[in-house]
Amino acid sequence: MDIFDPLRYFSPHHYTDFWQTMFNTFLMGFWGRLFASLSLILAFWCGVVKEKLPLAIIFFSLTIVFAYCGVAMRYVFWWLY
Repeated sequence: MDIFDPLRYFSPHHYTDFWQTMFNTFLMGFWGRLFASLSLILAFWCGVVKEKLPLAIIFFSLTIVFAYCGVAMRYVFWWLY
């Protein structure tokens, strides 16, 4: 299971810095809203038009991740911001 340990490949500071940058730039602001909107549109399109429920569930899950992870990370790691 050591192959799945990210700290084996990165230093703890670099790993924390990477995820902090990801949540500050990608999951919040304009890009987070854009990707959340596109994922929601794709979820409804796949679910209603294409009738592919598993793909719709995946896109809806991505919508939740894009919409709430940035806020959740700010709440959980309040001392970093």
